[in-house]
Formats: sequence, C-alpha cells, structure tokens
Amino acid sequence: MATQSKRAKLQGTGSDAAISGSTAQAQKTAKYKRSFQLNPHAEVEGMHPTGVKPLGNMFFSGVDGIAMRTQGLGSFSALPDDVLLEVLHTFPIQTLLSLAQLSRPFNAIACHEPLWKDLALDLAQTLHDSHESYAGFTFQGTWKRTCLWLHKRYNTSTKPGDTTMMFTGMAEPLTPCPLYSDEVFAPWYFASIVLDSNWVSDNTIARRTASQLPVSQFLQEFEQTNTPLIIEGGCSQWPATQHWPTDLKVRCGDAQMKAGDCHMTMAQYEHYSTLERDERPLYVFDKHFIDKVPQLGKDYNVPEYFAMDRDLFCQLAEERPSYRWLIAGPPKSGSNWHIDPNNTHAWNALIFGEKRWIMTPPNHPPPGIFPSPDGAIVATPVSITEWFVNYYEALRASGIPFLEGIQRPGDVVFVPHGWWHVVLNTEYSVAVTQNYVSQSNLVDVLRFMRDKPDQLSGIPEDLQIFQLFCDRLSASHPTILSDALAEINGQDSDTDTTSQTKPKKVGLWSSLTDQGDAESSTEGQSARSKSVSSFSFGFT
Repeated sequence: MATQSKRAKLQGTGSDAAISGSTAQAQKTAKYKRSFQLNPHAEVEGMHPTGVKPLGNMFFSGVDGIAMRTQGLGSFSALPDDVLLEVLHTFPIQTLLSLAQLSRPFNAIACHEPLWKDLALDLAQTLHDSHESYAGFTFQGTWKRTCLWLHKRYNTSTKPGDTTMMFTGMAEPLTPCPLYSDEVFAPWYFASIVLDSNWVSDNTIARRTASQLPVSQFLQEFEQTNTPLIIEGGCSQWPATQHWPTDLKVRCGDAQMKAGDCHMTMAQYEHYSTLERDERPLYVFDKHFIDKVPQLGKDYNVPEYFAMDRDLFCQLAEERPSYRWLIAGPPKSGSNWHIDPNNTHAWNALIFGEKRWIMTPPNHPPPGIFPSPDGAIVATPVSITEWFVNYYEALRASGIPFLEGIQRPGDVVFVPHGWWHVVLNTEYSVAVTQNYVSQSNLVDVLRFMRDKPDQLSGIPEDLQIFQLFCDRLSASHPTILSDALAEINGQDSDTDTTSQTKPKKVGLWSSLTDQGDAESSTEGQSARSKSVSSFSFGFT
C-alpha cells in the first residue's frame, strides 16, 4: 500500500488541478524526503493532537526523547520514522488500533492522520468499485474515525474473528507525549499554518475588464504573444454564478464527483470541507461532471475569447483528449506547480471563492521545483502550503520573471501554454476549467504529440493521435495545417544544423549529483545540486 506522500505525489495535473486524475504532460512528481524547518514568521493554529514536536526541539526540551522513543516503540525504534510509517501502512486496521494502545509514542505514530487518510481512501475506493450500495461517505472529523465508520457502515469484515469493531471506541488518541519526529509533525504543521495575506499580494498578471476587451484585442495582445491574463467579469453573467454558490449540492443531488482518490456527492464534499484539517485537502476534479449532471453544462458557456469554433481540438470530436473539469476545494487546496497538458492553452472561470495564482514563463521553473530534462518527472514539495512557506520569498528574490494575481468570483484566467503555475485557494472555491488548442499554439501541440507520445495526457494509450489530428485538420483546415507543419520542418532543419555543436545531454541523476560535465549544465543546475539532500525521487 502506498504511503500518503507517494499517493499524493504520483498524480497528474491539469490547469488548477494538481490533486486530480488528469496529467499535465503526463508529468509524474517525485517524492521529497523532507528536511523540516520551522518558519519563525508562520502563525499556526492549535497544537498537534498527540503532542508530537519537531525533531530539533528535543535538544532544548530537557527530555530524553531518544530513550522515550526506544522504550515506547521497542524493536520498531530501530526504524527511522519514514520507514516505520511505510511498515505501518501494510498492517490491517485492527493491528494499528492495537499498536496505538501499547504506549504513548506508538499511539502518536499509529494515530498519524495521513496514515488513516490512506486507509480510508483505499477502503472508499474499494467500496466504490465493488459495493453496490456504496453511496459515498460522510467525513467524521478525523480520518481515523472516518475509516472506522466506513468499516462499520459497509460491514467490510471478510474473515472470521475480525475484531476491528471491538476497537471502534479507541478512535481517539491517548494523552499527548513528547515524541520528536519531523515525519509525523510536518503534515500537521503545514495543514495548520494560517495563510499569509502577503502571499500573492501584488497583482502583476495583466487584468482587463470583459466589457472593454474585444476578442480581436485579446488574440493580438495575449493569446498570440502567449501572455497570461485575468479577464474581470468574464463569466459573471453565467447562470452558474447565480445558482451554484447556494444550490450546487442540490443541483448535483446523488451524483458522485471525483475528489482526489475517491468519489463523493457534493453535499458530502462540502461537509468534508468544513471539517478537514489536511495538509493536502481532497480536491474535486471531475471531467465527467456534465455527463453526471447535464444541468451543469447548461449553467455555463465557453467565453467568446476561447470560442469552440477556434478550438482545433474540436476536430477530434469524441477522440479529443480530456479537456474540461469541474473544480472545487477548501482553503489550502489548489494546484501545485505544473505545466498544462499536451502544450495546450487553458482558461479557468471562478464561480465563487478566491484563488491566488503565480506563474513563471516557459523554461523557468520556480525555486523548489525540479523537472527532469525531458519534463516527464517533476520533484515538488508535498503540498502547496509547504512550497509557499519554504520558497515563496525565494522566488521573489530569485530574479525569475514571475507574475502573480488574485482571481475573484466572475473572473476568468487565461493560462498560456508552457507556463508554470501554482494556484492556492484561500476560500472554499468552485470553478470550471477547459484546455484548448488554437492556431497560436498549434505548432507546439503538434510537435509535442510527435516527439513525446509517452507524455500525452487524457487519451487511450493505443490512439495514434498525432496522425489522427493531422488527418482531421487536413480535411477541415488544410492551410493552417500545412503552415504549421512547414514551421515544424523548418525548426527540425535548424536543429539538425546545430546539433553537432550542442553539448552532451546530462542525465537527471548526473545533474542532481553534480556528476555531469559542468560545461553542459542547464539553467537552475546549481539550485538542483544544492537541494539534492532535501528530497529523493520515487520512480514508481
């Protein structure tokens, strides 16, 4: 069974969708091995429920934390905390509940919320796939209580003598103990930090009012120049902006939307959002929302700036890659750093709530984000909050030409292809997003399809989409296709004539361990080399 960090990180991303089932250029994200450090400027709500403290605190506490851990964990104390948590993931529920009663140190680790979140989500997914009466789940305030609630409600015991239900009264942690562990403390810490009002305090993303922005001006000044934009009031006239803030869960009824690794009704999800204390909250990201609730498709229309008659992917009809999603999430949810799939443009329309965006230009990943040379794998912090706490100020001081801005209800954000971006919800937020291909990014999309078929997202593995797309465009837009292919052929010729003078490409591991040729290092190489001790790659 995967650990929380593996589960959370090996997910793809779409526009504002890092916690999702769609993949941004089929990017896989690699697991950080956290090198935890408290931020002295961060404000934290409450105290850890089992009294866990950062490892560094042990040296100033006057308590022999090592002896307490050894006595409390017994033979298990020989394992580092991250390995111990991996081992506990393999245990059945009743064993974890028993271990939690052995000692206060064991209770602190065996009650680790991300551990129980994994167990609950695995159980929920199994029930969704196999249990005819499964109707989602009601979050019980903690993932441990939720896991036991699911177990009891759906009678998941399959073995004679299963004693899990004997332990349902043991869902609460014991008296707090001074266990010192970065692995156990960090998820709670980043989940409990109060959002800093200074994060994304500047509005440097260009803003235009929809009523004063003709389509021709948008195309000339923003889409053709690949420049981000916030269109104020771009969706303010939609029926969705009038009805969804109060009636979305009623409109959706019993339809179950995909939220992270599970499925929930919107009523269940809104209930979860009011109680959750997750470092990475579950995030609704459903590409089938219109099939599930047809009325939702009638509540919005594609803004004129991105009209479907200009979306060349429409030529693929039912075979086009996944392209539209309903998005919903509580504060601290959102989208970790990524590039949108298949070199597409994207737009994101906020129905209600508030989102804070940061973008960096193509080929300029921000501090703390480490893509492999081909872009297929990206090492990132586990959560959006962690990135903001540890790297936001570093970005501001880095010299990277980044843009940031606040999206409010009725605003539509245009995300040009190739731009890195992160999105942080500061309120419970609901949005609709779509990806598209226009004449302005067709060359890049075609080249991506041809050269990186293994990184294509949202299509069946056996679909030869490059050839299919060219065939469809040849029939519908022959001139546009011929011009695009001619430009690609010209780029190929330029590449061929310069390839003899290019330095040898350095592999990912060589670049990270500083074993590659110094003369062939790429931009950001020194940052990656310095950071290698703070994270590790999990290729799974």
